[in-house]
Amino acid sequence: MIVRQGGILMIYCRKCGAALPDDAQYCMKCGAKVVPLPDSSTGPLPLRTDASGSKPSSHQETPSSKKPAGRPVQPRKSPASSHSSSVKEKIAYAIGGLLLLGGCFALIFCFFMPSPSATGTKASVRQTSSSSANTSSASSTAQSEEQRKAHEEAIKPPVTLNKVTVRPNVIGEPQLSLSLTNNSSKSIDAFKIRVSAYDNYGTKLKEFGYGDDYYAGISQDTIPPGSTSSSDKSWTLHGFESGRKFVVRLISLHFSDGTEWSTEKDQQVTIEGRFNP
Repeated sequence: MIVRQGGILMIYCRKCGAALPDDAQYCMKCGAKVVPLPDSSTGPLPLRTDASGSKPSSHQETPSSKKPAGRPVQPRKSPASSHSSSVKEKIAYAIGGLLLLGGCFALIFCFFMPSPSATGTKASVRQTSSSSANTSSASSTAQSEEQRKAHEEAIKPPVTLNKVTVRPNVIGEPQLSLSLTNNSSKSIDAFKIRVSAYDNYGTKLKEFGYGDDYYAGISQDTIPPGSTSSSDKSWTLHGFESGRKFVVRLISLHFSDGTEWSTEKDQQVTIEGRFNP
């Protein structure tokens, strides 16, 4: 077929629409036979026909009017639309996660939270236990107080240390005498004492400077109940001539019925006396 483009006659194959040269006898693309063009001087150019002699259709599509067949083109989503969809998905996931977490907390709360009746029962039990504990504590305190008083009464000295006197003997040695009163209902037939000597600096002295740091004394005079010992009984403190303060500690008492009373380890039944040679 012949198409005029910009004043130029172009020849195309009727079968495949390929462009052909003027002297082509066959289509170089599909091989269809091409009817040669008449001389342009003889008149207007007739339309070419193929070998069958059929006339071409008055409406013929040009190659440029044909559209190649292909897959349908889908509309492209804009970046803003894609971003909006992503944000919505994230929000949906976040809401779902929060709902799931809230459900878990609610389940745990319902499982571990005691019922009001159980709470009231526990509170009542705690209150009863507290009352019992307070009662028991008060009873224990009263019992401890009674035991303490009984213990103090048991260890209470049955004598009273009245006075201690320290005088130098004929050779200047300290000579100590002690007066005590028997407060018990039994006669005392012996008692033991321990005497410690200190100088004016408060330093505890040893016998002759290297021996024991105390003097142990004993008396076997009888002291009837309610009576006071005789002041005639005395002890000479050899080796403690440098002493100026003497502390007498009662160690034990022996009664005529064979019983004995003694001070405890941390119990101090003492009396002090000064020595001025």
